[in-house]
Amino acid sequence: MRASLSCLEGAALTTQRYIKLLLTDPGSDAFHKSAGGGLSQIIGSNFDLDDPNPLIGHISTAVQRTTDQMISSQTMQKKSSDGKINFARLIDVGFDKSRMAFNFQVLLTFASGIQTVSRFGMTPAAQ
Repeated sequence: MRASLSCLEGAALTTQRYIKLLLTDPGSDAFHKSAGGGLSQIIGSNFDLDDPNPLIGHISTAVQRTTDQMISSQTMQKKSSDGKINFARLIDVGFDKSRMAFNFQVLLTFASGIQTVSRFGMTPAAQ
C-alpha cells in the first residue's frame, strides 16, 4: 500500500508540506516562482571546516523564508488550528568536523498548541 499526502491531515500534513517547501529551490516551481526555502541549494556547496557559520546562516535563512511563506499562505486558506503554523524555530544545530556532518532540527508550533519536530542530517557521500 502506498502512502500519500492525501492520507494526512492537520499538523502532520502541514509538517510534510513545510518540509517539501523548505527543500524546494525558489524559481523551480513554474507557477510559484518565489516559493521555496532553498535548503537543497547547500547540497554540494563548499565551506570552511573551521567556520561552518555561513552554512548555518543559510540553513537559518531557509527555515525563516519557509516559515514566512507558510504563514502567509495560511491567511488565504481555511484550516483547523491543528494545521496552522504559529511559528517555527531552528533548534539543535550541530556540526561534527570529524565526520563533516550537519545535524539540525526544526520545531513547528501550531495554533492548537501541537508541536512537531523535523530532524535533518547531512553528511558527505561515501567515496
